[in-house]
Amino acid sequence: MVVFIACEDITKRKRAEDAVRESATRFRALIEHAFDGVLLLDRDCGILYASPSVERVFGYPPRELVRRNALELSILSIPTNSKMPGTDLQRHCQPGQCLHQRSAHST
Repeated sequence: MVVFIACEDITKRKRAEDAVRESATRFRALIEHAFDGVLLLDRDCGILYASPSVERVFGYPPRELVRRNALELSILSIPTNSKMPGTDLQRHCQPGQCLHQRSAHST
């Protein structure tokens, strides 16, 4: 009879998973409590996520914005003095791109 036993130390992987989980929790808390409205957009400017503060900033409850198109709603703008080339929002809707719309009360 032959028995094979394989062991692997998963301590590093578990620590990395814990660190990712803690980081995600901190990031979510930051976004959920931000004074400015935060929208996560897909490549077509579809709204994937809207933070709770978007209601105060844009006047729409977050649940009404998810799955809608930011361009059709005309709720975002890029200032003409922006360092981003051009003012066409569609050109800026790239995967992973963060567009920041400050509330009127932000400093």
